[in-house]
Amino acid sequence: MNGNKLGKIIVGLRKSKGFTQKQLADELHVSDKSLSNWERGYSLPTIETVYLFSKYFEVNFQDLMKARLEDDKDGNLVQGVIDEFNNMGNKKAKRLKKILFGTLIIIAILIVGLFFVFNYNRFVVYKVQLENSDFVMISGSYIETNQKDTLYLNNINVKGLEIKNTDTVSVDVYVLDNKEEKLINTFSDLDNIHIDNFESYIEFDNLSDYFDKLYLRVTIIDKNNKVQEYTTKMKFIKDFSNSKIYIKDNIEIVKTINKTPEEIKNILLKNDYKENPNNNFIKKDKIYNINYMMNLNKIKIYYEKNGFNYLYTYLLDVNRIEILIYNNNNLEIENYKYDVQNGKVIECITGKCNNYEETLKLFKKEVLYLLK
Repeated sequence: MNGNKLGKIIVGLRKSKGFTQKQLADELHVSDKSLSNWERGYSLPTIETVYLFSKYFEVNFQDLMKARLEDDKDGNLVQGVIDEFNNMGNKKAKRLKKILFGTLIIIAILIVGLFFVFNYNRFVVYKVQLENSDFVMISGSYIETNQKDTLYLNNINVKGLEIKNTDTVSVDVYVLDNKEEKLINTFSDLDNIHIDNFESYIEFDNLSDYFDKLYLRVTIIDKNNKVQEYTTKMKFIKDFSNSKIYIKDNIEIVKTINKTPEEIKNILLKNDYKENPNNNFIKKDKIYNINYMMNLNKIKIYYEKNGFNYLYTYLLDVNRIEILIYNNNNLEIENYKYDVQNGKVIECITGKCNNYEETLKLFKKEVLYLLK
């Protein structure tokens, strides 16, 4: 060092407090050896330490830094000062990274918190059963969400009841409250009953508030005005709710059918299937061709869409779906096998092999009711 201007300033500041080197070093949390070297000009304090001096003695930081720079006439200290500023910048960047990381954690916690506040257990599915044993129903469900509550009843029938074309059918869903009936909605057939809280005759926010009071009434009037009336109470069993942050979107398709062949046959015929030789049952509509091969325990669905042909084969014995998509020139676009039980692709022959979610939804809609 060629000068000792800063050292003399430090000595003067220390003596103004009446401190020894040891006392001042303890106050500033530095070593007394370092303080001695600074005062004698053998070394110079860091910028942060100079700033500490300025704060402690309440003097101008720029004046101290000017003296620090003047102590090095050869300019060797300038690069050191630059390096120190860079180091300070790096420390500041690290602090900013820590702050940013902490902020992201807080945001993530808030997002999870908002999920629980606005979505936790806000999507609930109930199975619907009819308590009167005279009634038969293929499937029934009630779905409750934040925006909309919906009741679905599919293919209702009464044992031993034969409905003729000349009969008038009326189906009422109503609330029985203190022996007073409040009609929710009425329908003219038994196949598809669909009610939500925007289509009801009475206003309600949650139909689930009436679970213990909901009834179904079927009225048949023949051509001679003879009236037959059948009533049953509905029973709701909770089947699913979004009480977890992550829910695996997997569809349960049972591996075996716990119905006799005759029961399956009746269900298929009731749902517009036509019986062909070898226990094959075929259903055709505007979109799908469905073939249930009872002897082979196999279901096939075929349809065309946007110039492509889709063939899905569900093998009941092994709980697997084989997916084949090809164009009008018979060129394969997708060909793979999906394991329903374990929720994964087990063999990819052609294509990306990733459209199984659409396939599962289709089977849930068109096939699942046959198997449960």
